[in-house]
Amino acid sequence: MVHVSFVTELELLGYPDITDQEDKIIHNFLDDCVVVDLNGQIKNRTVELRRQYGLKLPDCIIAGTACYLGIPIFSADTDFLPVKEIELMAYKIS
Repeated sequence: MVHVSFVTELELLGYPDITDQEDKIIHNFLDDCVVVDLNGQIKNRTVELRRQYGLKLPDCIIAGTACYLGIPIFSADTDFLPVKEIELMAYKIS
C-alpha cells in the first residue's frame, strides 16, 4: 500500500494549470493511497527535522511522516538527501 502525506496530496492537487485529465489521474492515484494526516508525533518529528536540516516546512512534514511510519520516501527531490533519519528512494526525471 502506498502512503502519502497530506502535504503531497495538496501539492499534487494544487499544481498550477492542471488539466481536467491530469486532475482525474491524480484523484485515481490518491484513491489507491493511504493519505496520512498530521498528528502530534509527526508534528514533533517535523520540528526536529526542520531545526536539524533547515528544509522547507512541507519537506519536513513529508520526512516527519516517513519517520513516523518507518517507510522510505520515493522522490526526485534531492533536498531529502541529507536527512539521515529517512531512506530516500531517489529517481531522476528525464
